[in-house]
Amino acid sequence: MKKLLFLLMPLLFLGACNKKTITVDYNYNFTTIRFRVNPMTAGVQAIDQKTIVTNFDSFCVAKNIDPNNVNSIHLSNAYASLADSTQNFDEFESARLFVSAPNQPEIEIASKNHTANGSNVLNDFILSNENLLEYVKSNEITVRMEGTLRSDITVVKNVLLKVEFRINADLLQVK
Repeated sequence: MKKLLFLLMPLLFLGACNKKTITVDYNYNFTTIRFRVNPMTAGVQAIDQKTIVTNFDSFCVAKNIDPNNVNSIHLSNAYASLADSTQNFDEFESARLFVSAPNQPEIEIASKNHTANGSNVLNDFILSNENLLEYVKSNEITVRMEGTLRSDITVVKNVLLKVEFRINADLLQVK
């Protein structure tokens, strides 16, 4: 019995040295992005784009996250509505959202196909699974909206876009 215990001691010791990482997901919401949709003709159209500051470092400080321990940032929700509740998205057949950042290529992050007539809300966007870590870390991103219009837009519309990101970060290692 003593010999068996003596042989098992190194295995128990090695097992105790294995570290496990505790990872946590955080929701990270930006302010509402306001896109101006000017009158335009039917077809595929660039709607508008806005450059916004991400405040990534400030977010990490507020949540006590070391920015170097952030593993990934993914889009977790996209929602668009019209500022004027009497307007609707009837002219839109579909909408696509893109993001770019300094030294990063533009990529598609969400799309919405077959918008319903009479609705002044676009939700249920299909989200890409792109890791946006390098984009958000750059502290400035450009979000662009593109639409396929089934008919001409004849009046100015203000689209309010809300995007939410999920940040996955390692908090600490435990034995």
